[in-house]
Amino acid sequence: MRGRESGRVRWTLWSAQVFDAPDLARGRKATASSAETASLGPENAVDGDSATRWASKYTDGEWLAVDLGEVRTVRRVLLDWEAAAGRDYDIQVTEDADGVSGWRTVAERRGRTTAGVDSVVVEPVAARHVRMSGVKRQTTYGYSLHRFEVRA
Repeated sequence: MRGRESGRVRWTLWSAQVFDAPDLARGRKATASSAETASLGPENAVDGDSATRWASKYTDGEWLAVDLGEVRTVRRVLLDWEAAAGRDYDIQVTEDADGVSGWRTVAERRGRTTAGVDSVVVEPVAARHVRMSGVKRQTTYGYSLHRFEVRA
């Protein structure tokens, strides 16, 4: 709605909606190279609960992957890091149904020094599996993610 008041234009917004693509990873099967403990398994990163988390063993080079169930177009990956975050890591995809071969890197992150949310935008890519492939940790602990979301 638009109106004039004292020579100025006044705007009123009746409602607003923010649209985001659904999280393709939520509730899907997640796998990882390791888990610090059984209660910190990879399923925690895709359960939609920011109070849970996946945590790897205390080594570089660990990874977390999610099976989207079918080949989908991926445009963004959101990683909600706990304090044990990745300094350097890659976002990789494959169309392979088993998620064991054909991985290709679609984004690289290098030199991150903070935890928290990292939203990684990628050129639209077809993928059945998406993974965070750790290169170097920020701390002496492992990699730890509260959320691993994949958006179309």
